[in-house]
Amino acid sequence: MIVDLKPCPFCGGKAFFDKMYVVNEDEYCIACAQCDCVFTISWLSPDKDDLADAWNRRANDEET
Repeated sequence: MIVDLKPCPFCGGKAFFDKMYVVNEDEYCIACAQCDCVFTISWLSPDKDDLADAWNRRANDEET
């Protein structure tokens, strides 16, 4: 289940999923509509849920 994406941690802009085309494979990244920041963990997991979880994690979040 894909959760809502938090705003960009750098500028507060709206984040969205985007496709990257790398070595004939479709991979996803998260991009910021305002500052053009691009975030991916495709080397770790191509799953959109894992990507969203990593994007939404912040240094000041409490550990669960």
